Amino acid sequence: MVRAYGNERKAKLLELGAGTGLMTNELSGYFSEIVAVEKYKEFAKFIKAEKNVHIIVEDLLCFEPVEKFDVVTSFGLMNFFNEKEAHYIYRMAYDSLNKNGTLIVKHNMGLLEDVYVDKISDELNIYYFSIYRTLENEKKMVSDIGFIIEDVIDIYPDKFNRYSNTRYYAIICKKNGINEISIS
Repeated sequence: MVRAYGNERKAKLLELGAGTGLMTNELSGYFSEIVAVEKYKEFAKFIKAEKNVHIIVEDLLCFEPVEKFDVVTSFGLMNFFNEKEAHYIYRMAYDSLNKNGTLIVKHNMGLLEDVYVDKISDELNIYYFSIYRTLENEKKMVSDIGFIIEDVIDIYPDKFNRYSNTRYYAIICKKNGINEISIS
């Protein structure tokens, strides 16, 4: 899905929450530049060193991009941020995109209501916090920033949606360049 936005290696990608580089490592041949931002250096060390890949180890809530990108991705990430933090990250993504740039957000979302997990995880046996906002709430949040929603993809088959109250979706958004200020 993301490869198609590489535009024959002309596009620049900002990957928010790159993790171990699973996506980054597969996309380096499709983009002219990838800036992979990951909070944990223990994860970032698995990102392959390529000439066009720049790794930034930093908390997204402190990250301030200094360049513009054609595509920004956030996969499996936004449910770990409360609404105020998520708004900040979406605003930062919007501001870092070129006119008519694309934001691709993919994560697990609540089906009928926002689902909150704030407890010791039975599976992980550690404290776990996550907010699975509904698809409608997530769409409203990105729309309020100024994005135009181009598509929503029900990305995984049922067997990968483990819980009855959440489902994985991808939201494809375009930066609304109408209100952009051009300095000539």
